[in-house]
Amino acid sequence: MKPAIVIRKAVPSDFDALCYLHTVLLTHLRSVHSSRYQESAAEKKRFAKKLVGLLQDPNARVLCAVSGKQVVGFANGRIGQSPLFVLHNRFGEIDEVVVDHSFRKQGITRKLIAGLISWFKSKNVKRMELTVDAYNTVAIKTWKTLGFKTHLLILSRKL
Repeated sequence: MKPAIVIRKAVPSDFDALCYLHTVLLTHLRSVHSSRYQESAAEKKRFAKKLVGLLQDPNARVLCAVSGKQVVGFANGRIGQSPLFVLHNRFGEIDEVVVDHSFRKQGITRKLIAGLISWFKSKNVKRMELTVDAYNTVAIKTWKTLGFKTHLLILSRKL
């Protein structure tokens, strides 16, 4: 029997596990939209630098899902600012969420998001948003199940 999943704030000693899980996320994203995502040494360095900043930023939160002593998932979010004409212009932005393959379908994503929601509420944030790849149908279904709705479309084209 697997140990219970505990959601907690990430600490510097989680760094290697979080970097590994980021590569799991990139692998998944490449499988749904290979022409958009790359896994490279430069990307790993970029994420490592970003992670250091997130762990130190009072307007950001990185949460870990832990089974025993193993970090099996993480989510990160930050407080962002929309233009002043947007109602509730201070918002919670969910940036990345990933759960290790062998721990999926156990409600871990839901627990991680509940933790971010709790943190956002403690910071008096009134709304959350996230960006999801249009090809990532599994993630879109998950986000809709968690109450998210489409309110903005971003269109792109190659130059």
